[in-house]
Amino acid sequence: MVVALAMVAPHGGTLAAQAGSVIRYRPELLACVAFHQAVLSELETVHGEDRRTETTGWEGDLVIWTEADTGGVLSVAAWFERLRVWRDTPEGRLEPATDGMLGGRYRGVLRPDGDYHLFTAPFIPDAVLAIAAMDTALDELFPPLPPAALVPGGAVTDGRGWRFHRLSDTLVAGRTALRLRLLRSDTTAVSVDLGGGQVSQGESVEEEWGRVLWQTGMGPLSWIRRITTVVTFPATGVSVRPVRTEVRQERRLEHLGALPPERCAVP
Repeated sequence: MVVALAMVAPHGGTLAAQAGSVIRYRPELLACVAFHQAVLSELETVHGEDRRTETTGWEGDLVIWTEADTGGVLSVAAWFERLRVWRDTPEGRLEPATDGMLGGRYRGVLRPDGDYHLFTAPFIPDAVLAIAAMDTALDELFPPLPPAALVPGGAVTDGRGWRFHRLSDTLVAGRTALRLRLLRSDTTAVSVDLGGGQVSQGESVEEEWGRVLWQTGMGPLSWIRRITTVVTFPATGVSVRPVRTEVRQERRLEHLGALPPERCAVP
């Protein structure tokens, strides 16, 4: 079941009820829930006059099960019930079988603010890992949440580098849902060992935009992210031409609905 979104402004008391709330992950929001996740990445490398573009992607249906742990931290088990992984290059398409991953458990912990730490991942075939880092695929599954209550039009920054803006609320299936816009940017120095004692120094610039739709009693209904990472290396004595690599990625998470408890029996 896909949640239908109705972009309608809420009225009166419905908005007032959520105006000053602090949203947090709780066990009952992710007790036994299905999500659809899709990730599409485009890699473009420019080396002088040479240009190469590749596209990789994966999408699947994911089941999440959580229970409360010490100090409000949630223990999380997750597994794919359906999964596709592919890469498109100038030489053609690769789409390895993922059957060996289906049902295998990812296990980790989730803090109430959305900070997630993975402990174990299922077996992942080498052919799949060569295309997508499915061992860390769930590291950024859950959207981060603002550190304080926000009213529509308010903004706040957290210690992880996220800037949260609360937009006007909307209605989903007749109930109010909060909308958050998230922004983040980061610039870091990078280096590559060219051999022979030579090291090329470059720069990586990452910009991210995201939007979260959150409903009381259900948690994240959707989480859309667009990330652009540009890495540049100047011309050197070894590489007489500058190198520029740009990765454009879109990640989508969509709430599909709660599942019967028997679907989430976790050994």
